[in-house]
Amino acid sequence: MTDAEITAAALAQRTRAATGLPQRAFADRLRDIERGRSRKPDTALAAYFRVILHDPKAVASALEAAE
Repeated sequence: MTDAEITAAALAQRTRAATGLPQRAFADRLRDIERGRSRKPDTALAAYFRVILHDPKAVASALEAAE
């Protein structure tokens, strides 16, 4: 599936699944996108989804180091 074929909802769902986080750990905005109640994510958010999908463990490590 190409990036163009991935809907905002599918992108959010795959990203959340890749992180292993429960839905509540995601921001309300992400939950709205995942459920299709929001328009597609802005460019920065879509890029962040793709980064998480590519290497969720590295993103988790970076977020933990930032705390």
